[in-house]
Amino acid sequence: MKFLSTGNAVYNLNYQLVIITRGRKNILNKDMIDYFKEVVSNIINKNGGELIFVTGEPDWIRIIFEISPTISLTKLVNVIKGTSSRMLRKKFHIVSKNNRWVLWDCSYLILSQSIQNEEEEISTYIMNQGNKTKPPHES
Repeated sequence: MKFLSTGNAVYNLNYQLVIITRGRKNILNKDMIDYFKEVVSNIINKNGGELIFVTGEPDWIRIIFEISPTISLTKLVNVIKGTSSRMLRKKFHIVSKNNRWVLWDCSYLILSQSIQNEEEEISTYIMNQGNKTKPPHES
């Protein structure tokens, strides 16, 4: 395990972020996911972090990244979603009626990376998007 440090904190913080396309539309392809990876890598690097892993399907993307505790996760997620949406729409000419296309759903899942296997929770979250069910942590 590697530790990083700021002026007053030693940390090892890895996060998983899952974002879903608006309306679970099957929009993404391999080229788009690869471009998303470039865009997000730049964003995370500019914030002093490191992109570790990216995977996706036509209607969702999952990333794992490391970031300092001084960075606001909410703001970072908003930058990732806003910038990647704009860049993907521009590069791949994604448009909709009225040119008011929003690529990502407003919700997202963010988890701290742990040793435990979280695949089931992530899969449950992805599968339940668009349904009126509770998130996986609620019973």
